[in-house]
Amino acid sequence: MHTKNKKEILRAYSTDENAGLTSAKVLLNARYGKNVIKKPKETSVFKKVLSALLEPMMLILVFALMLTAGVNIGKFLKTGDGDFYECIGILLAISVSVAVTVIMEDKSKKALEFLTLAGGGKATVIRDGKKRKIAAEEIVVGDIVCLEAGDKVYADGRIIYAEDLRTDESILTGESKTVKKDPDKILRSNAPLAERVNCAYSGTFVTAGRGVMVVTAVGDKTETGLIAKESNAEKNVSAPLNAKLSRLGKTVSIFGGVASAAVFVLSLIRLAASSNFTFDGVTEAFIQSVLLIVAAVPEGLPATVAISLTLNVVRLAKSNALIKKLVAAETIGGVSLICSDKTGTLTANDMVLEGFYDEKGKRVSPDRYAIENFALNTTATVDGDKKIGSATELALVSSLEKFGADYKKLRASKPVASRVPFSSDKKYMTTTVKRGNDEITYLKGSPEAVSKIVGESGFLTDVSYAERRGMRVLAFAHKEKGKWFYDGFAAICDDLRPDAKEAVETCLKAGVKVKILTGDSKETAAFIAEKLSLKGRVAENAEIEAMSDDMLAAFLKNVSVVARSTPKTKLRIVEALQKNGEVVAVTGDGVNDAPAIRHSDIGIAMGSGSDVTKEAADLILLDDKFSTIVKAVAFGRGVFGNFRRFISFQLTVNLASMSIIVASLLTGLDCPFTSTSLLWLNVIMDGPLALSLGVEDRKTELEKTKPVRRDEDVLTPFMMARIGLTSVFMCAVTTCQQLFNFLGANINAQPTVVLSVFVFIQLFNAINCAAGGSESSIKRFFGNKLLVIMLFVTLSVHILVCQFIPSFFGTVPLEPLLWLKIFS
Repeated sequence: MHTKNKKEILRAYSTDENAGLTSAKVLLNARYGKNVIKKPKETSVFKKVLSALLEPMMLILVFALMLTAGVNIGKFLKTGDGDFYECIGILLAISVSVAVTVIMEDKSKKALEFLTLAGGGKATVIRDGKKRKIAAEEIVVGDIVCLEAGDKVYADGRIIYAEDLRTDESILTGESKTVKKDPDKILRSNAPLAERVNCAYSGTFVTAGRGVMVVTAVGDKTETGLIAKESNAEKNVSAPLNAKLSRLGKTVSIFGGVASAAVFVLSLIRLAASSNFTFDGVTEAFIQSVLLIVAAVPEGLPATVAISLTLNVVRLAKSNALIKKLVAAETIGGVSLICSDKTGTLTANDMVLEGFYDEKGKRVSPDRYAIENFALNTTATVDGDKKIGSATELALVSSLEKFGADYKKLRASKPVASRVPFSSDKKYMTTTVKRGNDEITYLKGSPEAVSKIVGESGFLTDVSYAERRGMRVLAFAHKEKGKWFYDGFAAICDDLRPDAKEAVETCLKAGVKVKILTGDSKETAAFIAEKLSLKGRVAENAEIEAMSDDMLAAFLKNVSVVARSTPKTKLRIVEALQKNGEVVAVTGDGVNDAPAIRHSDIGIAMGSGSDVTKEAADLILLDDKFSTIVKAVAFGRGVFGNFRRFISFQLTVNLASMSIIVASLLTGLDCPFTSTSLLWLNVIMDGPLALSLGVEDRKTELEKTKPVRRDEDVLTPFMMARIGLTSVFMCAVTTCQQLFNFLGANINAQPTVVLSVFVFIQLFNAINCAAGGSESSIKRFFGNKLLVIMLFVTLSVHILVCQFIPSFFGTVPLEPLLWLKIFS
């Protein structure tokens, strides 16, 4: 549409500039589709549940459930005696994990729907020769749409008339400067979106002037719709946490399988040596080896992970960060690099007066003539949150308040005698007002144009410096009694958000690299990078497009800014960084950010951003603050630390119980654990303690930690050594009690004492795991109030069950002295 002239466009869409479409033609053109961008297809509850069940650790639990059920069904069919308590426990753990995941993600989705809910817009169209207001979704291809300052554009179209028409296209292109529209311009077919000055696009805003356009695309066929379709494609990046838990699951499965096979072989050897190699004996040996695999599986782990992530989602919501996917609550902690949009993310997308400079280049407060120039030689208006006019003029008018001036009063007291509006040819604007019997003419425009009129050029050197820093510069002068006087120049910029610099500095100290991907110019992007203290090369989109993927991956290591970025380039950059091993977060608010946000490890959208961007994101910043990302990263790192603590605790219990079962088989002792007591140990006893370790609110100091690498395992060598040594200790003490009865229990009490010894050591191991090996165990223990409560509750429940309902898992009441010996 940008390659055709006005007549060709009107002919192509069978419409009339003055009469618009007829009612019959509107009905006919409705076949092109409704002016609505389709949302992604809703995922059914069944698919959500299936997706949760297909997570690596969940698959291991499902396999363990099948094995346990198979063994007990076989026993029941043969002897009429099946023990299904373990099956119930595993099924309960699976159900809790799935339910928490599905319910919480559904709640986040509903919160997002509420966030994006907004009343339908209205557009002014010409139909059957009359102007009328219609709902935005009723716009059809071929409609003649009238545009005024302050309007939102609801469809793509070719401009056929413009009177100083300017639009803000930052949400689509990332370019912060408003675009002046030229309906007479004919462009080449491959002209970039940001250069198509004869077109208007859905989702953009009219900031000044007026115009008319022919609608050429609606709904999914608009540029916004096409980007939305691309960003809604299935996310093919696996969450780092899922990958880590998958590797952990494989390790646990292999270890359990090897141990089970070894025990089975040893049992067969023992049967052969004792001349008892019967079918029943082999079957029993097989059942024991299967139970050993089940003992190796940390049943409560998926549920604890889900609950821990859920609580962190709630905490993040209180910090104005809405998480859409549970796993993102941890992924954010592993982020090693943030690719951020500039306009609306690091900057406020609101042009402001950076400073006013006199003829010597000295920063000063504007004098009376400059203030009157700001107020009278502009047409922009500000009424609360409603702003109409070009971004440049709005910056001038908005600045008057801090200089003690009121533009409305100035305009009312000094009526305009004549005005020459700004044009791209003259590059200046003048306004003449009456002052008594005299007239004063105010001039503003490009420094070169003003210099030529006023006859003064000394200030151009200072102007050049400001422009190199990415500033938009306007020069000012006034004419009184036939003589021109130069008043100074204003430097205008889209300034940083108040929290951006400190937040970026915190990220850098914490080992999180920051790169700016912007549609803005190289100069403007470099200036913002300098203000943020980002060091590295400033590249342009053209350089990136010329590189192969391998070249790009190496090139990006020394780049901090990519200017004139397109959605396709942003996506390539994200994929290249991921190949470099980075865990990449992408932040943005515009439609042009959506594809990269969708395919990053964690996509972050501004709450005030486009609906397309929020739909593609994993995390939404409700307060639009970059600093909220820093809080989320801190929370995420705390979550991963908590995971390591409770996984260390749970695996110690599982390994220790496996070791005791093996030791019992090797020494010929009776196994101290029944399936019921194993359930008690792995779910009831472990669950609350593991959960208290997993949900601790640890506000990590980012500067003291580093991002978790994508390939870094959950278990560190130190953790594995501690798990191994603690398991050996627990096994040794428990087995010694079985062999030597050093606590002096009678025959009836011995099984209960052995079980209780294991439980008590397990409880005190929770205190060690709370510290994580980096600080005092006692200090950390009392710092976690939930752990203190859970430990005493769990201890009390175990003693009460043994004393008052011993039949629950075949124990007997113990004497107080014996409890004291066990505790000591």
